[in-house]
Amino acid sequence: MKELIYPKEKHFEANGKKYRIDSSLSYDRWLELQVCQLELPFATSFKSLYENNDKIINCLNKVDFVSASVLAYNIKHGLKKIGEKDVPIAMRMCALFINYEGEDVRYFSEDLLQEKITDWREAGIDINFFLSVAAHSVPDFFKVLKENIRDTSKSKEKETPSQ
Repeated sequence: MKELIYPKEKHFEANGKKYRIDSSLSYDRWLELQVCQLELPFATSFKSLYENNDKIINCLNKVDFVSASVLAYNIKHGLKKIGEKDVPIAMRMCALFINYEGEDVRYFSEDLLQEKITDWREAGIDINFFLSVAAHSVPDFFKVLKENIRDTSKSKEKETPSQ
């Protein structure tokens, strides 16, 4: 059974440890966050991915297939790199901000990451909590997503012939 933690929670317990969500990062963790922010939404910033998609469309409209192909390849390569990670990038991001009592928050390591992931798995915490924490730390993620989600119900109404 999954333990539900609400997105606004700032403290929780997992595998016998008391965790808290910090709002600031040390220099080492901030550097790691810069890498994670690029990888979370398809190995680039979400805004950049959206802009690259527009560039591909423009290249195709200009019949510039070589440029479109290069852009598409770069996006595909970035997606492949995400799939090769042992720990999902959203969980890695959360491990930067979510710390247990007594943890030295100046540093970050793969061993520390694995320790936290084990605790969170053992506690059965709902993955949506971690996805929410990660997505909220990526600038423009929700803004661009909201601007570009199509309202499929309106589209389907227009496509349906009147009877």
